[in-house]
Parts: sequence; structure tokens; C-alpha cells
Amino acid sequence: MNSNHDLNLIIKEVKDFFNLKDDFVKDKVLYEWHNSGKTVAESWNKIKPKTEEDIINFYKKTDAYVYDLSVESIRSTRIEWRDSILLYLSQFDNKDTLLDFGGGVGTESIFFSNASLKTTYYDLPSITADFAQYRIKQYANNDIKIALDEKKLTSYDVVVCLEVLEHLVDPIKTMKLIYSKLKKGGLVFLSESFDLIGDNYPSHLKQNKSLTLEFNNLLVEMGFSIIDKICNDRILVLGKFPTVDLVIPTYNAYDYVVECVKSVKTNTTNVPYRFVFVNDASTDDRIKEFYLKEKRDIDLCIENKKNLGFVKTANKGMAASLINDVVLLNTDTVVTNNWLSNLQKSIYKKNIYATANPLSNNASIYSIKDVDVLIKSNISLEFLSKTIEQSSLNVNFEIPVGVGFCMYLKRSIIKEVGLFDEVFERGYGEESDYCMKCNLLGYKHILVDCSFVYHKGHVSMLTTGDISESNDSIDAHEQIIKKRYANYDELIRSFINDGVFNRISQNIMQNIISLMAEKRKKILYVIHSPINGETIGGTEFHVRDLTEGLDDTYAIYVLYLKNGRHFVVEEYINGVKTSYLFEAPFFIDKFMTTNPYLFKLYLRIIQVFDIDIVHIQHLINHTFDVINAAKSIGVPVIMTVHDYYLVSIDYNLLYRLKPNGYFKNLTPTEDYFKDKFNVSNFNNKVWQELIIRHLTAINLFIFPSEITKDELTRVYKFINSKNKIIEHGTKPYVNKIITTKENKRKRFSVLFLGYVNAVQKGSYFLDEVIGELLNNDIEVHLLGSASEYWGKYAEYNNFYSHGNYIRDDVVAILNQINPDLIILASPWPETYSYTYSEALQAQIPVVTFEIGAFIERSKKYGATVLVKDVTSKALTLKILELSKDNNKVKELKKQAKKIKLKKLKDNIEEYNDTYKQILKNSPKLNNIFSEEEINIIKSSAYSLFEVQNNNWEKYNELTNERQLLVNQFNELQLNIQSLEQFKLNVKTSFYYRVYIKINKFYIYKLAKKFKTRLR
Repeated sequence: MNSNHDLNLIIKEVKDFFNLKDDFVKDKVLYEWHNSGKTVAESWNKIKPKTEEDIINFYKKTDAYVYDLSVESIRSTRIEWRDSILLYLSQFDNKDTLLDFGGGVGTESIFFSNASLKTTYYDLPSITADFAQYRIKQYANNDIKIALDEKKLTSYDVVVCLEVLEHLVDPIKTMKLIYSKLKKGGLVFLSESFDLIGDNYPSHLKQNKSLTLEFNNLLVEMGFSIIDKICNDRILVLGKFPTVDLVIPTYNAYDYVVECVKSVKTNTTNVPYRFVFVNDASTDDRIKEFYLKEKRDIDLCIENKKNLGFVKTANKGMAASLINDVVLLNTDTVVTNNWLSNLQKSIYKKNIYATANPLSNNASIYSIKDVDVLIKSNISLEFLSKTIEQSSLNVNFEIPVGVGFCMYLKRSIIKEVGLFDEVFERGYGEESDYCMKCNLLGYKHILVDCSFVYHKGHVSMLTTGDISESNDSIDAHEQIIKKRYANYDELIRSFINDGVFNRISQNIMQNIISLMAEKRKKILYVIHSPINGETIGGTEFHVRDLTEGLDDTYAIYVLYLKNGRHFVVEEYINGVKTSYLFEAPFFIDKFMTTNPYLFKLYLRIIQVFDIDIVHIQHLINHTFDVINAAKSIGVPVIMTVHDYYLVSIDYNLLYRLKPNGYFKNLTPTEDYFKDKFNVSNFNNKVWQELIIRHLTAINLFIFPSEITKDELTRVYKFINSKNKIIEHGTKPYVNKIITTKENKRKRFSVLFLGYVNAVQKGSYFLDEVIGELLNNDIEVHLLGSASEYWGKYAEYNNFYSHGNYIRDDVVAILNQINPDLIILASPWPETYSYTYSEALQAQIPVVTFEIGAFIERSKKYGATVLVKDVTSKALTLKILELSKDNNKVKELKKQAKKIKLKKLKDNIEEYNDTYKQILKNSPKLNNIFSEEEINIIKSSAYSLFEVQNNNWEKYNELTNERQLLVNQFNELQLNIQSLEQFKLNVKTSFYYRVYIKINKFYIYKLAKKFKTRLR
């Protein structure tokens, strides 16, 4: 808004109304513009009214408010207030009539009338009111009723009362008047400045300052619900809704009852409510005593003479009133801040809403994933609830049926539908039946994403025997529901498939994790593939181990490429993961080295997540721009070397394999790279020259073994001055080991461990080895390789393929099979080998080749036989030799029993120390993104990630549609930036914050649209 233009308009209005000279009016208006409230203060101090009559006469006769309120009405704060109120009202049904209480110069009346609300202007008869009527005639497009006497007031859907009460002798009397004129379900938008007392505000009556602390409580006592605060908490939103009966059916579970009631009293201060305690003949006498002690005058205590079960008990509680709304609340719940006001606000937005449920950790299909994990890690319910409330999308999400652990029911609809059907007796399914009855009458049910209630789950019903651990009654009651409502299953299935709740849950977890991350240092692991995939290798296991071991100290981020153009960022804190997706505009080649766009994308990711250390685990599927982006803003870079990608794009050095063995110093030809990787004029030297300038920017290289370091430093001498050896640690599987007796088989047995159908793991020549062993009557086992690869051996009675395994189970499986030897047939120089560690953890001797990390690891741990020649013949002969040397095998087994591998916790501590040292010596530059920009980037990225089911082909078809939306956002931002007010204050600009809200809302709608189309 152009303030100079608006000031000129005010000058003209005042001049014409009073018929005064232009310069005189201009001076007074500008004086008020630069000295807010001064005009009224000076006029007040001349008269110094003392009695109520004096004060009223001052308000009637002074012209000071014409200048004060006219100027105030064009200030940015007041503009924001009007716009926010109108936006808020748009959420509610049937809000047609509005009372502008204490309407001043009529600006609010004109604004709301022009927005098609049937508006009434009310104020004292005065010069100010006369000026307001003059302006209303000029600017109002619709009729505005003028009421200068409270007797002319009728009833209204909405009352706006802004900065009025502090001027009144009896604000409480005024609020009672407003309550009496407000329709049921109506809203009040109220701002007051009781505490703004001083020389500049003498008309803010000093006696009202005492109301500051108790005013909200007085409003609730009058019957108002305080349902919201808007405009930086300056405006209270009040509702005139029915009192709420909190019906708590109770049978024993004393400790839970106490905690539940305490949480209600602590967190339910802004809504008129009463407890309806219904004690279902508890055998614990403390229940009755507690309720009698806690009962207030308005509360009810109902005692069942005999145990009636949950449904009849709940019905007795709901029938205790004919006018109050009901919240059915289980005793094993803990409510949180604003839980009830947010439920009430939401359910009264639409007339068709019958029930409302809060979010919870334990609410059937409406449970927020991973909240329990955070609670167990000592995250407070207060923190969770506040974050959930702040994360709200302010959209009521319709659900097929509610869940009875905490369900808000409108009394008007209870009268129409009836109470719960007592055919459900002991409980379970009664709320679903009620909701389905509501559905048949056209009503809806909502999930409120700004209200959170913690639920332990089935405590009361298990205690009473209403349900059993076997859930027999649950199954029986589900059958009743399905028989009554043929579409019940489809409704539930449709809701789950729609993915709406996933949006709510993920949005909340993203905000919770982001807030927790703010207080921690942040590590970004750059890797080639997901660490939680179905088939993963040693590098992924290593990163998973580090993440699980460090995410209670650091915020851990894992970055990988999916489907060639989608960068996924996984965020881990305290065992909980959230995910983001950033899309590149082109397909990323596996061995691409640099690209200007990707440099900017990596820079954005590093800055948006405020990364402190970039730790590269693998660069395949990435470009070296991630190193340069980090260094450009002072973020240190570490690199762990898991294979030989920095030496050759043939990162397992498989070019050294020939039919007759492995040749350590063999150099690949250009034809080799052309045939295998489809790259021309390429060799190892070309590759190394391309990447060396990027590698010099790395702060520290970490190697899991000396032999790996030696291989790299032969090529890159500079690494000698900045490297560290950190051997990987092993997870403790001791508790999973199954003790078995010494193998009594007649045959000698060997087990090939790992993904041996891959070339780099042995498929190169294992067919020949396995065939020879089987023909020599040796029992052969394969573990870690898919069975379908080995069908040719099915006819052998001494061949066993056990398929893949879960790492946590491998030691137990190995001990069950109990082979004499484990064979590791990797024909490339492994840098560490997790399978080797697994074999030694199972205390079984190993036979492998004398290359790579096996050389130094076997010297350290023993129980290993190294085969010098990397050939099938040499390996076969060695196994056959050992099968006939019982003493040698016994000695190897004896050595294996004594092995103690490095523990994972020690490995984690080494990395923690390394990170601390790096952070100590590497101060980070300031972030280039503002908090608002970070929110926008995260919101956009996170929403796009929601497209599930790996249907990427259809997902990519929607790129153009997404881009149109992005263009609309950009255009909106440009419009905002053109506003003078935005230029004055970017950070606090109302328009900018509206832009963010619009962004989040439309991104949500877009994500939902994607999911619908992808199904």
C-alpha cells in the first residue's frame, strides 16, 4: 500500500468533512502519522476527565479520534489485522452477519461490508461516529447498518472489537454484552491493550491494567472459548460454542486416571468444560476417592453399581447433558496444550462435521509414525504438541470414521443420531458404527492436525477384560460393522491409499526433526545408494551403522541419487527419519564429474540443512561439485575410501582379472573402457587428471585399511599428509548366536558367504570351484546369494543354497549351519569386507585370496588361510587340501574361538572424535538463505517426495505441471517484492508470510493431486 497516497486521501476526507483549510488538516494528519496517539493524548490532557460521565463526554465531543483512527487504519498492522480476520472467516460456514463493535472511523465496517458481510457499525454517538457515517456513504458498496445505541443491536455471526476495551470503564460488562449479541457458533475477533499505559495513551484507563493477567480466564467463565490467536497473538479469536462434557469411562487403572485428569486440568484453560467421571464399578477404591477429591462444583461423578462395560458406561456419561458437546476421553490418554480448543475450533468450521479426532501416537490408521520413538528418547509431550500445532496446515482432513480414544461429538448431531449402539457391549467398534450412521445422514468426520493427545492404548479395556490380548471381541465387532455397512472396508482402504494422512504425519515429523536439528551439529553423508535398501553392500552398512550410532548426538543427513535425477536427502535424529527430494532438470550420468547446475543444487542442500561437515562415502552417481560447493562456504569435507573409484571408474579394479588369474599391476586399455563403460578416449590417467583438482580440496581422507591407503597414495601423493586409518567396527551379535554341538556330519562342509553371484564377489570362477567340491563329496552351502542362480546344482544332495540373509541374523544362521570353513572368493582387493567380519564373529575359519585388506586383517586376527594365486584352481586345491587335514582345521577353529573384533561403539567414538576435531578447526561461513527461504525450499522439496509406489514414469510426466506452479510462486514473489512495505521490512512483512502460507497450501494440494493421479 502506498502510504503517501493514503495520507493524502485522509487529508481530503477530513478537510471536506470539517470544511477546514488544507494546510491545517495536512499538518495535523502528518503530526499523527509521525507521533502515533499524540493527538488524543494532548486532547485528553487538556480536559483530564475523571468520572465515567466525563470520559464518555470526551469520547463524544473530541475530534482527536478522527485523526488518530484515520491514520491508524492505514498502518500496516491494521491492514494485516483486517486481511487476517477475513482470511480466518473464510474457513467457517455461515458467517454472514458482522458487528463492528466500537467501529471508530468506520474503516473496518467498510472493509467487511465490501467483502460481502452484512455489517453493522456500532459506536457511541460522537464526532468520530459522524465522520464514520460520512465515509461509509462514500466508500461502502453495500448497505451498512448504523447502531449508535446498544438497544438497536440484534444478533450476529461475527463481532470485531479491535482496541476498544482499554478505553472503557467496564470492559467485562462490554464483553458480556458482546456475548449476548453473538449467535451460537459465532466468533469474536478481539484485541486489547490493557497493559499499554503511559503518557502517550492516557485514554487507556489505568484501572483496566489489572485485567491483563486474568482477562482470558474471565472470558472463559463468561462462556467464551478462546480458540485461536492470530496476527502475532495480538488478536484473540473467541467462539460461542456449547460447554464440553469430558466423559471419562473408568475401570481401575488408577495411575493412568490420575495422569489423565492432571493433564486435562493443566492444558484445558481456554474452553468451558466439565468433567463427567463415570466409574464403572472399579474394584480399586482409590478411583472413587480421587474423583470426589478432584471434582469441581460443575463436574459430575457417576457411579455404576455394577460393571456395565465400556459402551453402556460411555452412554451414561454422554446422556448426562442434553445441551453440552461431548469429548469421549480414555483414561490412558494424556492431553496437551490447546488440545480441546483446537478440536472445538475445527469441528465448528463446517455444519456437516459430526466428530473430530486429534492426532496421536496410537490411533489406529491415524497414528503419527515414529512419535513413540521420539517420546522414548525423552522428547517432551509439551515440545511435541507445540511443534505439531505450529506445523498445522490449517486444513480439516476428512476421515471415514473416528477413533474413540479421544473423540469430539457435537451434541446437535448426537440428538439426531443417538448414542452408541450397545450391541458392542464391552467396546470396540461402537465409534465406527456411530460415525457410519452419521455418514448415511450426510455428516463428515475430521482429523485435526493442530491437536495432539498421547494415547497409551487399550489400557482400560485390557484391565476390564473388555478386550483380550487375543482380540477376539475386536474381530467379532469388525464383522458387525462390515455386515451393516458394505462400503466400510472401501472407505478405509480409500483413505489409506489417498495418502492424506501421510502428508500430515510427514509434515509434522519434518518440523519436529528440523527443530531438534537446530541445536545440533549436522553431518551430511554423500553416498551412491540408500542405506536402507533391500540389497545393500558394505558402504551402505557402514553409513547405516554411523547414522544409528551418532544420530542421538548429531543431526545426520544422507544424500543419494534416485533414478538418475532425483536427489534424496534423508534426515535422521534419535532413530527417526524424514525425507526430502530435490529434482535435477536433466539425467545425471553415473560418471559425470562437474556441472554448474549441480554445483548450485549441492550448495542449496548444504545451506538449507545448515550442514557442518560433508562426509563423502561414495561419489558414484554424484559429481565432484559437492566438494567444491562445500568448500566455497567453508564447510569441511571428509572422504572415506571404500573402493578404488578415485583410481579408476572400474572401481573394483576388475580389469586386473584375466582367465588365468589376478595381475596386480595390469593397466586397462582404452578399448576396455569403451567396451565396458561406453566411454571413448578414456583411461585411468585421464580419469585421475580430471578429478585430482577436486580431491585436493578434501580436508581428510579416511581409510578402513592400510593397504587401501597405500593404493591411493601411490596415485595421489598429497593424500599422505591428510589421512587417517579407521577400521570399521562390528555390531554385537553375541545374543543371537545359537550354541550348537561340534558338527557330526560325515562330510566336510564349506560355506560361500556373501553376494557371490556378482563378478566382484566371485561369480567369475565359482562355478568351477563349486562343481569340483561337490564332485569330491564336500558339502557346499551358499548364504547371501539368490537361490535361482544355482539351479544347476539342485540334483546334488550335498549342495544347499540358503538365499539372502538379514545382517542381524547372519551369525545365528552361520552357527546353525556350522560349516567347517567359510569361503570368501572376492577376486578384487577388498578395502575391508564385512562378510569377513561376519565369519569371524561366528567363530568360523576363513579361506580367501591373498589380496587387499584380507592380508593385514588375517595377520591381526588369524583363523584365516590365504590363497596366493587368485584362480579357481588354486582356491579349489586349497579347500580340498584342508578337507583332508583335520588337525589344521581344528587349529583354525581354535584360533577363531579366541577372536575379538573391534566393536562398533569404539568405531563410533573414533568418528565422533574425528568430527569434533574437524569442527574445532573449521569455522563455517554465514548462511545465504533466510529462514523464510529455507522453509519454502524444504516445504517444496518435501511435498514432491511424497509421490510413492516408485511410479517414476508417471511422476516425471507431471514435471511441466509442477513447473507451472513454481512459476506462479515466483511471479507472486516478484509482486511482493515490488511493494514498498516489503522493501521496508522483509523479515516481518505480512505479505511475505502470506506468500509462505500460500506456498505450503498449494504444494500440499499439488502433492495430493499427484497421488490421486498416480493410483
